[in-house]
Amino acid sequence: GAKLNTDVISAQTELAAEPADTDELLVSDAGVLKRVDYSHIKASPGLSFINSFTPSGSASTISLTGIFTSSFRNYRIVCDGLSIATNNSDMVYRFLTGTNTDHSSGYYWAIGTSNRNGTSVNENSDNDSRGRFLSNTSNDDGTISGEFVVYGPNQSAKTTITHAFIDRYEGSATAHPQYGGCWVNAGDQFTGIRLFSTGGYNWDALGKITVYGMADS
Repeated sequence: GAKLNTDVISAQTELAAEPADTDELLVSDAGVLKRVDYSHIKASPGLSFINSFTPSGSASTISLTGIFTSSFRNYRIVCDGLSIATNNSDMVYRFLTGTNTDHSSGYYWAIGTSNRNGTSVNENSDNDSRGRFLSNTSNDDGTISGEFVVYGPNQSAKTTITHAFIDRYEGSATAHPQYGGCWVNAGDQFTGIRLFSTGGYNWDALGKITVYGMADS
C-alpha cells in the first residue's frame, strides 16, 4: 500500500464510457493482487435492446425488419400509444422471411376479450393467412398498447407467439383487454414481423414499438 500514491486512480485520464470487455481492473484475490477483464464482472441484462420503430401516418403496415437473428432465441416486442385511423379494425400480423417477404399460411391463433361492451368474446382460426392480436379496435388516438413475446422465430422449428393488449372498444368508451397466442405451422427461419389491419387501413403517426432480445441465462 505504501508504494501506491493516493491519487493513483484520480490522477489518470477518465474513461467516460462503459469499459470494453477486455479492459482490465486490479483486484485483491484473498490478499494477492491480480488483474481481471471487465467481461467477468459486468452485469448481463435479461433484455437487450435491438431496435425501435415509429409508425408513419401514411403507412398501412408497420414492418419490423431484421430484428430476429441467431443472437437470441426469444424476443419481446413492446408497443405503446399506437392508433389505427379507422374504427372497427381487426389488427393482424405476419412473420417475414429473409427477403422481408410475408409468410402467409399456417397461422393457428386464438384470442379472448373482456368487456367488449359488457360481453366476453373468444375468437380463433386454424390455418389462417395471418395471426390476429386485436379485434374491433377504435381509432381513438394512442389507445393501443401491449406486447408480444415471440418464441424461436429464427430457429428451424415452429414459431409461437403470445400477446396481451389493451385498447378502446369500437363503439363505446370501455377498456378492451385482449389476450391470445398463435403458432405457425412452418419451420421457416423468420427475420421480422409486419403489423397491419384486415382492411388495409393506415396507422396514425403515434406511439412507438421497441424490440428486445431475451437472454437465455
